[in-house]
Formats: sequence, structure tokens, C-alpha cells
Amino acid sequence: MLIDSPFILAATFQRCRRADSNADIGEVLELVSDILRVVEQQGKVLIDVPEGWVPEKWLTAVRADTQRGLDYMITTKFPDSDVLSPEKRRKVALLRLLVRELHRLWTIGEYPSVRRLGGMFQHIPQWLREPDEPGRDVSMRFFRGITTTWDDLSLEMRKGCCQVVGLDLQAVEEWIKTGGDSIRTAGSK
Repeated sequence: MLIDSPFILAATFQRCRRADSNADIGEVLELVSDILRVVEQQGKVLIDVPEGWVPEKWLTAVRADTQRGLDYMITTKFPDSDVLSPEKRRKVALLRLLVRELHRLWTIGEYPSVRRLGGMFQHIPQWLREPDEPGRDVSMRFFRGITTTWDDLSLEMRKGCCQVVGLDLQAVEEWIKTGGDSIRTAGSK
């Protein structure tokens, strides 16, 4: 069975954006965490898993999102849009951290943070499928979005994000304390 991870991620983040305490976000985030693990293992965003791997409850939605992803790939005709380049691996690493953190925030009832982060990352398909462009650091774009909820994030999430984008945790926290409105590094836009 094929699974298109970018469109599954987009649908998941949209669910997070509209989440309330009665939603089944925790289950969805567990599935997405498993999907991202397979993405890293297979080195591509369109993954192949055995039939029965996806819980029956989510099968229809996963198939529909995967079809949208396949249609997108055909329409855009980006060469190698499925392969994980080093930059795309950084994006996936950040997304894995984000999904774990969303699950943690959801579990402790931090629904406003879950909604904010979900809203920021609902446009994932384009970022994971677009060709890498020199001088365009999408991982930093992810990171800047994540820093808007910095106070709600776990220390593990903060450290992990800094490590993925190559920034020092203390420097980032100092920047946030001084009211910085964007983090720029060489090549980020």
C-alpha cells in the first residue's frame, strides 16, 4: 500500500489546527509518527507499507490523501520530488520532532499551542515536494515558525530543533528574550 506522507501530514496539521478536546488527534499523531519513521527508513516521501499496516479507522482518509499526493506529483512534474535529499532529511527530522511535541502538548491539554502549530505547518506538501533551491533554507522557515510557541515547548523539542538547524540553544533563547522577530542565517529567506 502506498502512503503519501506530505498529504497525510497536511491533513494531520489541519486537524490539529481545528482541534478541540474531543478530537482523536492523539491517535492520528501516533500514526503520523510511524509514517515519518518509515519515510526516514525508505528515504522517500511516497512510502510503501504492507496491507493492514494502517488502522482500518484511518484507511479511507489515508487512501484519499495519497491519491491527492499522486495527482500533485503528476501535475507538478518535479524531478526527484519523492527522494529525500539532505535538506529534505532535515525537514523530516524537524517534522518528527514536531509530531512528537504536538502529541505531548495534546496529551497535557495545551490545545491552543496544538492549534497554532497545526496552522503553521498545514502547507507541508509543497515544502517536501519542491526541489531544493540554493540559498533557500526551508528548515529555518520551519524553525522560525516553531519559535512562536517556544515557551510551550519541551526542552527536548527546543534542543532537537536547534540541533537540526545548527543553532545554539542558548543563543536562540537569548534572541527570543530580546524580542527578536526573525532568525536569519546565511541563505535563509
